[in-house]
Amino acid sequence: MHFTPVPDRGHLFEDMAELSRGLSARVFPVGWDSCEGEVFVMDERSRFLCMHHTGDSSMGTGKHAAMIGLFRRPMRDAEDFYVRPDPRRGRVAAPRRHDRRPHPPHR
Repeated sequence: MHFTPVPDRGHLFEDMAELSRGLSARVFPVGWDSCEGEVFVMDERSRFLCMHHTGDSSMGTGKHAAMIGLFRRPMRDAEDFYVRPDPRRGRVAAPRRHDRRPHPPHR
């Protein structure tokens, strides 16, 4: 695993833009896995996500939870954190309950 700028791979930036739209938050790459080609990204809410050719997964919120989540299988599907339109109100629905937990203080 490498925490360095991510090498350009195919449609990486288009995939990151799609993930960003789904999460309704900006994402940026923070590392990659040279064995499987996974790209690790972080969003502006400190959520770490793993972009894999089989699908995107959530590693956890904060760097400590992300490192634990990296080795915990299976990881949660990143789509569990997507912000979806609320058809009853014609606006964006609030994030799901598990996504509204307060962030731990930074040390």
